[in-house]
Order: sequence, then C-alpha cells, then structure tokens
Amino acid sequence: KNEIGHDDDGISLLVKCALDQHLDFETIQCPAWRIIEAVSFGDEITCKKMSDDNKLMDYIKYLSNVDDSTLGPTANRIRWKVEDENKFISDKIKKELTPATLTNSYDGNNSNNHQISFNYNWDLPSSKTSDMFDLFISYHHSDKDICSQIYGRLTSSNFYRISFDREHVHEILPNAMAEAIEKSSIVLICFSSKYQQSYACRMAAEYADKRQRSIIPMNLDELYCPTGWLNNIVASKQCINVMKSNFNSSYANLIQQIDNIKKQINIK
Repeated sequence: KNEIGHDDDGISLLVKCALDQHLDFETIQCPAWRIIEAVSFGDEITCKKMSDDNKLMDYIKYLSNVDDSTLGPTANRIRWKVEDENKFISDKIKKELTPATLTNSYDGNNSNNHQISFNYNWDLPSSKTSDMFDLFISYHHSDKDICSQIYGRLTSSNFYRISFDREHVHEILPNAMAEAIEKSSIVLICFSSKYQQSYACRMAAEYADKRQRSIIPMNLDELYCPTGWLNNIVASKQCINVMKSNFNSSYANLIQQIDNIKKQINIK
C-alpha cells in the first residue's frame, strides 16, 4: 500500500484506471477501486496524496451523494479513511476533554455532514432505553448465522445491551459504525478468513483499536489463523475459539470475559 502511495505516479495511475470511462468496468475499473480502497489504509503520506488528488476526491464525493450500490459504499469507506476518520476522532476527543463547553450541532449547509444525516434504529431489546452499549459485535456478513446466535443468547439473558448491525449499514456508512463503537465499552471481533479480507471489517476493527476499546477476539473458524493487520489487533488478547461441537463452552468463555471487563471498567 505505502509503496504505491509513495510512488510519484502510483495514485494518479490508479485514479486514471478507476475513472477512465473508456476502460472496461469489470476488469479494470472495479479492480482499480479495490486497490484504491486498500491503499487508503496506508500511512499519513499515502492518505495525504490521495486527499490532494482533486479528480479522485471529487468523484468520491459524487459517488457518496448518488445511489450507486456498486461503488457508493467503497467511496464512503475511502473518504472515511482519507479525510473523515481523523477529524471524527479529533472531534470526539475534544468533546471528552471539554464536555461542558461543547454542544452537538448540525449545519445543514456543511458538506462534511454527508454521512451524518441518516436515520437508523439500533437493534436493542425493547426493555433497554439507554443509548450506550455494553458490547458492539463486529462480523462479516457471511458469518451472520453464528453471530446472530451469539447476539440472540446475549440479549435473551437481559443483562447486556448489544449493538448488532443486522442490515450491514456500517459497511455503507462508516460514520454509523464509528458512532456505535463510541457508545460501546467492549468490541467483540468475530473473525474468519472472510473478515480479514473485508475492508469494511478492517475499518471497524482498526477504529475500535484506535479508540482503545476493550476488544474480545472470537475465532469462528477453528482452522483459521489471523495474519497481517488482524493479527496486529488480536495477537496480544485472549482469543475465544468457537467450537461448533461445543458452542456452550465457547459462549461461557465469552460471558466470563465480558463480565471481567465490565468489572474492571466499573472499578476505574
């Protein structure tokens, strides 16, 4: 990623491949967009080069405001990584430092609000009225069945408030993902090979890590071993291995970790 970003012509060549309407969409433009999204996870120099490319950013902003189910979510995630994430975190830190002097405001004429103006009801048990969560579940949509099972058992106990994105809104609106993590004490990363390959999942996991949330890694595939960026996040943490033959044991381990973290948070 950084090799492309640091190369004098790396970003501009990718942008040409992504935007040139004379090139084939499936074989050239789409792969170029996937590479651009991968590069957006690069270092500060790389993101600065992307942000300074007016052709790229203008088209990304265009895609963010039209109904393009193919490239729209990708554009939103790239814009988040390149421009919005650092500002979002900076604003959150300022509010944490001076909560009494800052108020929430919304400027309808401000283009920076492109990802804020949406309506979304968090999936919470009706008995829970607080807007804060004990746990945010991060997962890949291919693992929805097992993660829904985990969510169902947690909520049926009536002890936990869970943020669980059933409709995969977070893949489309990074701002929604970040707001949910901000309101959560713990992030459960339910990972698999598909999770590691997903830029949307990486976006959520790295955001939780940056914001120093308590992370519980849960390996959904007994044969899978995380590498790269995912391993950097989960390697130092106690991982729960989900055993399909003994799910109850894995679930009991999860409950123990959640309760231990909640006790530590209450002590602080």
